[in-house]
Amino acid sequence: MENQENRLLTSDLLEALASYPLYAQEHKHLPDLMAVALLRIGSIRWYILEGNAEGDRFTFFTLVCGMGEDAELGYTDAGELADIAVDASRYGLPGVLLTVEQAEDFKPCRLADVEDEDVQRYCDRFTPDEEAKEAEEAARL
Repeated sequence: MENQENRLLTSDLLEALASYPLYAQEHKHLPDLMAVALLRIGSIRWYILEGNAEGDRFTFFTLVCGMGEDAELGYTDAGELADIAVDASRYGLPGVLLTVEQAEDFKPCRLADVEDEDVQRYCDRFTPDEEAKEAEEAARL
């Protein structure tokens, strides 16, 4: 198992994910999904929603932001994330190697409560606005 070799799979993250294995939240409304951790490199952010070992690999279910116009849900291999390294000299930082790191200040919370514009915009796509809710309620009466 690559857990012992993967710097991203800290004991704290593995402990948090014990309550959120893959598919544990599949019946929840998207904004109510729990974001357990945040991994990032530059402006790219992976909000970890679920994860567990699958064979000799560890797989995360994430909401990734900063790679295009819209955030996107998907499966992410922990080993592949840990292997990402970008030579920052092309950005004016000679001798610096950028890697994916866990945001130490991130506190687990509902996805809808994450203070990230991209996450909020994504959640809004799955949250009916109040007028639509009222119209739906009135139609039922």
